[in-house]
Order: sequence, then structure tokens, then C-alpha cells
Amino acid sequence: MATKINLANEVTAIIITNELFVVDDYSVPVSDVVRASTITGETLVIDWQSIKLRTFNNLLIQIPNETPINFEPKKSASARVDKMPINKTILGWREWLALPDLNIDKIIAKVDTGAKTCALHAFYIEEFERDNRAWVRFGLHPNRDSRLQHVDCEALIKDRRDVTDSGGHSENRYVIDTTFALAGKQILAEVTLTNRDNMRYRLLLGRNALRKRFLVDPGRSYLLGKEPQPALTSNILM
Repeated sequence: MATKINLANEVTAIIITNELFVVDDYSVPVSDVVRASTITGETLVIDWQSIKLRTFNNLLIQIPNETPINFEPKKSASARVDKMPINKTILGWREWLALPDLNIDKIIAKVDTGAKTCALHAFYIEEFERDNRAWVRFGLHPNRDSRLQHVDCEALIKDRRDVTDSGGHSENRYVIDTTFALAGKQILAEVTLTNRDNMRYRLLLGRNALRKRFLVDPGRSYLLGKEPQPALTSNILM
């Protein structure tokens, strides 16, 4: 279910879908009803720290974003958001990041909220055994504009899985776990391996890495800068 949150004097909305928050532009009405505890009123401003509303007895109230609220758009009073933690890092539709487990210092990822799982380019894939366990060795072109530069990567095989792409084509892919260094965080997530030579971006950042961590603004790119941000903590988020 998706619910629109309207800003008082702007045409910007936040869509909430399966705990993933996506920012986009819409032509939407204003003054939707918010209820927090015993306070009910119409929204005036929504920013990343608080919600400002006018109650029905004409009082101006500011509510921190951590406060659980019910949100009732005028067109659908039954639609609501029970808790709205919107203090998350915003990503653009493409961002620089690093894959330290694979010795990739920097690579551009396309941020794709329509993809369930991350996908990484591999122009060759070889399965081998190490310590009686199945591993995979694969080659990656980290620079999307050149096939001359390549990196040979190795990872423990987690699974083999049938994956259907956006064009409806099904492929049996190797699945590995790897760490993403992104926005000062280290995130361990599943990645499927596939040949993306005909794709513009070598890495697809899917919902499994985004969920509960990031907002996505599909109208902007490189919001984290032109280079990967170093991890601020050694703790790996699962």
C-alpha cells in the first residue's frame, strides 16, 4: 500500500511502500489530517525533523518525527501510517559505493526500488571448491565505460536461484553475500551474479540493501558525492 504525505505549500510527496520511503514529485492537495495521541490537525509543513500542523481549534503544533502518528488523507480516510520514521539517509537514483569484500574501491550503483535483490555484473563465472565448500570466482568490469579494466573476485556461494528480470527473462544465478560500504555504513546483503555488459550500470542496488535504511529520491543522483564515503563504523549491518 502506498500513502501520499502532502506538504502545505509544495508539490512534493513521500511514498511509503513496504518500509521503503521514496521521495518523488506529485501535484497533490494540501491540509491532510494527522492524528498523534490526543492531537488532531491539518498538516502545514513536513520536514526531516518534525511535522507542523494546525489543530481544529487553531493552535499551531510541532510534532517530532519519532512520534507515532495516524495519517488520514482526505480522499481515503481509512488509509493511515501508524509510525513514520523519516529520519533516514536520502539516496539518489545512482550513487557511488565500495565493495570491500571484493576489493572494489568504487563503483556506480543504480538504485532500483523495483528490484528485490541486488545484482552485480560478472562477465565470467567459475565454480570451485575451497575447504570442502563451494566458492565462485568471477570477473567484473567496475568501469562501465571500459572493458579493459577488470577485477577478479572470489566469494562463498550462498545459493543458486532463478531470477526474473524486468523484461520477464528468467535466469538461474549464483547468490553470494557481500558488504556494501555506503553512506558511512557497512551493509551485508545478498547479491546475484549476472552478465550486465549490455547494461549501463554494473551494479543494481535492490530493496534488500535499502529496506529500513534509506530514502530514495528518483529525481536526483549522487547525493552522497562523487566518491564513495568511508565507513564510519566497523559494525556490519545485516
